[in-house]
Amino acid sequence: MKRNHLYIGIPVLFCLVVLFVFRPWKTHAEPGKAGPVASAEQQGKQLLVADRAPAGSQITYEFIMPEDQQKRILKEGTKLKVGDDLNSVLDRLGKPLKDNVDYGKKDSSEPQHGRALSYYFAKRSLTGANDFDPLVFIVFDEKGKLFAVTANFSEIPEVNWGAGITAQFGIVH
Repeated sequence: MKRNHLYIGIPVLFCLVVLFVFRPWKTHAEPGKAGPVASAEQQGKQLLVADRAPAGSQITYEFIMPEDQQKRILKEGTKLKVGDDLNSVLDRLGKPLKDNVDYGKKDSSEPQHGRALSYYFAKRSLTGANDFDPLVFIVFDEKGKLFAVTANFSEIPEVNWGAGITAQFGIVH
């Protein structure tokens, strides 16, 4: 009888130790905390989408997303839909260059409204606002569910942008 308990107990104990160490349920991103972002040191060489900079302007980038992630975002970005979970989006698209956990807040004392991920395909080193750098901008609500998507290139369609984002977050754009 005691031997039967060992035959069952040892594999169960082993499985519990493995689950505790590897924790497959652990998420990439936790509410209210910025998740891992892409390293500017890992760079691509070629931009796979069009840059919208004015004709004749000199273009130099401080960051170009690696081509494999660009391809991944172009493929998976078209499948994004309202209600997608934050961690499933991170699994599908990889690490963003910027993770804004305070998106939509007007004051630091306000509760969290949402979160925004910026997937820059390329980024110039400018100090001011720059609407030309090709990026996919994804907004999540306070529950970590995808609310809106916009991109400044045609390959990724907008989702719930415009009046929807303004009504949800009170943001003027």
